[in-house]
Amino acid sequence: MDQTLRSSHTDLVFETQLANGAEAFVVLLLEHKSSPDELTAFQVLRYIVRLGEERLRNKQPLCPVLPIVLYHGPRPWNAARSVRELVGGPAAFLNSSRTSRCRWSI
Repeated sequence: MDQTLRSSHTDLVFETQLANGAEAFVVLLLEHKSSPDELTAFQVLRYIVRLGEERLRNKQPLCPVLPIVLYHGPRPWNAARSVRELVGGPAAFLNSSRTSRCRWSI
């Protein structure tokens, strides 16, 4: 894992068997936050992309990534939960089925 990723989150790799019998790897990405950060959704997206790039460099297949933000601050989370919420533009475009639906549980 690259140094930027290593210093900023924890990941766990699980090997699992799918319903069709195929094997798959799932990466659990944990990001800890003690205060709301408006760009957390974008930060998590960058982690996912970097993880994919590293797997490809190491000749490993891409695999599903389950990102989870663990928030333990005193106030309710009030920052964006998806990259879509950070992107400006007409509602018709942003709500289109063709735009990204990346969203993380917090």
